Amino acid sequence: MNTAFNGISPIGLGTGRFPFKSPETFNADFEAAVNLVLYALERGVNYIDVGKGYSNGKAFSVLKEAFRRTDRDYNITVKVNCFEKLTLEDYYKEALFILNEMGLDRATHFLLWTLMDGVQLKRAVEKGGLYDAALRLKSEGKVKHIGASVHMRHNEIIDVVESGLFEFVLISYNLLNFLEMQAVLDRAYEKNVDILVMNPLYGGLIPQNESLFEFAGMDKGETVVQAAIRAVLAHPAVKCVLAGAGTRAQLDEYLLAANYDDDRVKRVEKLKKHITESKNFCTYCQYCADCPEKIPVPQIMNARNVLALQDGRAANAAEKNFFQSLHDKFGIEFESYENPCVGCGQCEEKCTQRLNIVESIAEVYKIVRKVSYDKVSRRERFDELINSCCYKKVGFWPASGGTVKILDIYKNIFGKIPFEVELFDSNADFHGKEKFGYIVRPKEEAKSLGVDCILITSFNYGNIIKEQIKYLGGEGIDVKVLYKPDDVDWWW
Repeated sequence: MNTAFNGISPIGLGTGRFPFKSPETFNADFEAAVNLVLYALERGVNYIDVGKGYSNGKAFSVLKEAFRRTDRDYNITVKVNCFEKLTLEDYYKEALFILNEMGLDRATHFLLWTLMDGVQLKRAVEKGGLYDAALRLKSEGKVKHIGASVHMRHNEIIDVVESGLFEFVLISYNLLNFLEMQAVLDRAYEKNVDILVMNPLYGGLIPQNESLFEFAGMDKGETVVQAAIRAVLAHPAVKCVLAGAGTRAQLDEYLLAANYDDDRVKRVEKLKKHITESKNFCTYCQYCADCPEKIPVPQIMNARNVLALQDGRAANAAEKNFFQSLHDKFGIEFESYENPCVGCGQCEEKCTQRLNIVESIAEVYKIVRKVSYDKVSRRERFDELINSCCYKKVGFWPASGGTVKILDIYKNIFGKIPFEVELFDSNADFHGKEKFGYIVRPKEEAKSLGVDCILITSFNYGNIIKEQIKYLGGEGIDVKVLYKPDDVDWWW
């Protein structure tokens, strides 16, 4: 019998949103974050989710201090990323490092973190890989339960559930993917695999658009947040929902949402019916398929639901969620920003929701062009920044999985990399060590290595990093930033 989430509270604490405002307020912010963890434990929350880099890299330290101050029981997750292919020993050491950062010698749950597709799953579970490291940790009593964090299409998630390798699976589940995820949840329940849920409010977009989600409430007393959380908890496969709370008030709302007693089957059936009949969103009935111009209309319209929440004024987060949804659900990328739609209207004639598909497709391609989220735009960007300059050696900053993804995108477009690659980072712990197949260098070595250019691939901190290393320009090294102001991140 699966015991991964026996005795676990229905609300778990996510630690990625502790509000560290500025260096000047760090001490006060740190204390507030510690107190939030202690408050959660006092309120009965006994599952805590944490990952490397959460809350500007401060989450481990916050938890270490909170655990030092409490005698409450808690369950903690160790998450080791699947992006980088390491040896079993390196994965094992990474897990021990994470435990040490929190002042712990063991954890209850281990997650193979961020499985993006079946290829990555296969690599993670091959002999001597990440899964074997998890088994070693479990055999030594350093973890109790092994699970996987997935960002896959729903049919691939079912494959993970059916693999028999995992006691629990962490998925993104909310009102926007409610219908398609039912098959995943049903199969997980049949296979006795517990489901842990992230992103139940779709990055805050659901409570920001209350009028569109009023249908989720079972009575007038429910807030949209409560209705959304209860919708997710209604399926018996779901054992815990992560609350990415930055304040006590946010956490309290989650806890109140979990404290309810109604007919959960009736709730699920009501939501299925309403979403199917909704006039606001694409329900992915796929009647609009077979576009004569080969446009993947059903997939674009389904992913576009998140843009509909912005009423045509898509914020950066909504745009990124749209592209991520297209990739994760359907494996679709844009070859070009040019709209191939000829306006024949065949799709609109078949649409059961009577959506303005032609107009919506045009809107999507305008967004693609604006944010440079297509192969043509990326080719032009690489040509502008690197290829036209005939560099012989290019440094990439930082030494992260994101940089590796950018290099993969480059190779996908051009076939091969025509220059030597060096990897740079400000973290002294990385210096002189191999990451992602490259030796990580400090900025001081750039000139002696003969680097012509350093391309900064950080989406959030590109201009900050550029400011810190701009002096290299005086040494004959071009310092450039990959992303422009209107861009969305090219990966996630």
